[in-house]
Amino acid sequence: MSETNAPHRAAHSDALTKLIVEEWGEDGRAAIEAAAGDHEALIVGLSERTGRTKALLRRQIAELDELARETGGPTTRQARPTAADGVAQAAASLSELGRRVEAAVREVEGRAQAALGEVTDTKLPQAEAKIRENLLTSLLMSLGFGLLVGIIVGGSLGRGR
Repeated sequence: MSETNAPHRAAHSDALTKLIVEEWGEDGRAAIEAAAGDHEALIVGLSERTGRTKALLRRQIAELDELARETGGPTTRQARPTAADGVAQAAASLSELGRRVEAAVREVEGRAQAALGEVTDTKLPQAEAKIRENLLTSLLMSLGFGLLVGIIVGGSLGRGR
């Protein structure tokens, strides 16, 4: 690596150190000083001081390292995502979901209106025409059915007296 990267590495190292101290306080500072630049010694020191597993600390330090690379190392906790950021993101997601649901409902309404228009324009006149064609047959069947029900009901009511 060239010497031109040295200031960048130093800035990254400082940013990472700040994040570690921010995360673990004096335990982080003591572990950094004891490790003297050795990554594995840092993890062991943090594990001993915090009681966390080495695997968990490796993941957390890798996350902090990535954050230090991306942002240049925030100096305050405000630069890290907060609960308010999460709430704002959730609100934006819900708002987008609401817009999608509204669009889907409008689409379904449009389809229902089209289907109703088709039924009203084509199927209803066809049904009316069939009824008019077979009006006498329909009336005779209705009268016959009514007479049959009347005989059955009337006959059973007469016997009960």
